Amino acid sequence: MKRILNFVVMAVMAQFMLLHLAAILSQGFTWTRVIWIHVYLIGITIAIIWERQGRRAGLEREAAEAMEMGGAATMSVPNVPSVPVSEPKIATPPAPAVPAPLVSMVLLLEKPITEMNESDLASRLSLALGTTFSTQTVDRDHLVKIDRENFDFTLDGQRYGLTFAAKPYVKDRETEAKAVRGPNLARAIRTHEAWCAVDAIGTVTDKDAAYRVIGKAITELANGATPMAMFCPEDGRMTTWDAAMPQSLRSEHPRAVFGE
Repeated sequence: MKRILNFVVMAVMAQFMLLHLAAILSQGFTWTRVIWIHVYLIGITIAIIWERQGRRAGLEREAAEAMEMGGAATMSVPNVPSVPVSEPKIATPPAPAVPAPLVSMVLLLEKPITEMNESDLASRLSLALGTTFSTQTVDRDHLVKIDRENFDFTLDGQRYGLTFAAKPYVKDRETEAKAVRGPNLARAIRTHEAWCAVDAIGTVTDKDAAYRVIGKAITELANGATPMAMFCPEDGRMTTWDAAMPQSLRSEHPRAVFGE
């Protein structure tokens, strides 16, 4: 319900902002209209931050559980006990909704990525994805900075989020390191100090296409950084980074790097 309300607020603010833009074009420039446009832009930005933080907080919990189990993230629904015939029947409550899997790739880093500005990141992703990203939200393919750690970009109508975090991806690195196979992967979990991620946001109509975009984008982010391992939250699988990884991530089947 909160997500629906959030999207409604964003839509209403965008509508009013467009009305003020149209008024400027048809009736002329006024400072009042410019101020209202800025107010709506700030409101839309805050709504986007709330939507991203709420979604990532819930889905990262599933990702952490998946890493502990060493398999794909799953959510079990408890069985409802049967009602004896002799007792009055009570309506069975509906099972809790299972959130859609997080279409995402996470890169564990030895060191944090240097803070990027909006225009530089837009230029790098334009080359990586074969398009031209604008920093204006009115354009079809655009990239905007949400805050120091988060960016959003839209490509072919699908929204994506970029996260740059100067902290470990998992809280208990030692425990997670002991749960995986292979000394190199264990070392990556134990010693990484930062991470970055590319997530598909909202309804994903073509998951394979989304992963192809994510694979190319995260390869560009790894360029010049200190990648140690890759994690796929949807499958709960992780693999160490190597020199052949960029070519595979740019292919038609980027998740093959995890052993498909």
